[in-house]
Amino acid sequence: MITKTIQIQDLTVDELTEKVAEKILIKIEKYLKQIAEKDDDVLFTRLEVADYLKVSLTTIHHWSKNGIL
Repeated sequence: MITKTIQIQDLTVDELTEKVAEKILIKIEKYLKQIAEKDDDVLFTRLEVADYLKVSLTTIHHWSKNGIL
């Protein structure tokens, strides 16, 4: 198993949270745009969405529950 260490300096937790949220939102918007461009409706399972967005199934559940997805 490979372990990676990330050091973050001069950034508050709130700033880090905002930056991560911005990146996730960009990915979601890009994904939704790709879906909108297709003629056929394509449905994905929660596992497929989690894999595509590289987040956990728990995150997908919370996003769905909170109306994000």
